[in-house]
Amino acid sequence: MPSLRIVSCLAKDVVRLNRRRTTEPLLQSLWSRSHSNTPALRSANPPMNTDLLKQLSGKHTDPRDKRVASVKGTSTDMDKLPVMHIYTSYNNTIFTIADYTGRVLAWTSAGSEGFHNARRGTTFAAQSAAAAAARKASNLGLQRFRVQLKGPGQGRQSSLKGLEMGGLSIVSIQDVTPIPHNGCRPKKARRL
Repeated sequence: MPSLRIVSCLAKDVVRLNRRRTTEPLLQSLWSRSHSNTPALRSANPPMNTDLLKQLSGKHTDPRDKRVASVKGTSTDMDKLPVMHIYTSYNNTIFTIADYTGRVLAWTSAGSEGFHNARRGTTFAAQSAAAAAARKASNLGLQRFRVQLKGPGQGRQSSLKGLEMGGLSIVSIQDVTPIPHNGCRPKKARRL
């Protein structure tokens, strides 16, 4: 029998057999071993739930291999998906669509959508700019995205909402806001 790497003895956890998804008899044997303390209880163990087995064997993804199960059940390589970079500042929200190599395909912002001055930093401006970015992405034939958010602005959540309303499916959301490790010296305190 090939070597097993067992994550846990509970049946709800996933057991990997040579980096492949497990089969039903292996999960049943682990479940009976972990839930039977005495020989009398060993025969009284009920059979395992088949829905749980299907869920464990088909839908789970290993965090070490960069694959994500999509809505339809097919897996897509995470590294090959295009990236939607969203930069939200206090004054504007900028969307940049790039492919997986980093080549910029399209961009838009709240200012380029017709919002001026203080209205560019609002949540409504971010949502309408996100809808415009979704239209540009669908014109390019792109539907599934990884999203990278950066910045402290108001339009963080509303921009994601606008992308969803525009018909794009978001696979992952990552916050890449730079955080200083006590980098620059702050300005001196104001004396009033």
